[in-house]
Amino acid sequence: MPDYVTTFLSLARTQSSTLSTLYSYARLLQSNVQTYIIPLINRATQQPDIASVVLLLILLFISLKVLNILFNTVMFWIRLAIKMAFYGSILGLGMWVYTRGPEGVVEDCQSLAATWRGECAY
Repeated sequence: MPDYVTTFLSLARTQSSTLSTLYSYARLLQSNVQTYIIPLINRATQQPDIASVVLLLILLFISLKVLNILFNTVMFWIRLAIKMAFYGSILGLGMWVYTRGPEGVVEDCQSLAATWRGECAY
């Protein structure tokens, strides 16, 4: 006998508990399918109006899930844009204070306020 056949047979003997466990789970699954799923399929084929309603409900559920995914995607990008604008404005304000100094920022704000009051006086 070739070596690989004897190796396979020895592995099959040592793993028999695992194989028997998998086999028992497969049998349990088969019995549950026969008990619960097959009667539902038979009822749906005998009454097609129920099957069409169930199909419409499934399609509605799937479409709502897709819409939820799209909504979350759009909200992610909106939140990202808002966060980038917020932190960008903080960075810009910090750079403005760094380059002009606190006194220069106060002067710029005073000149901007004076210009604004002059423009709104009309």
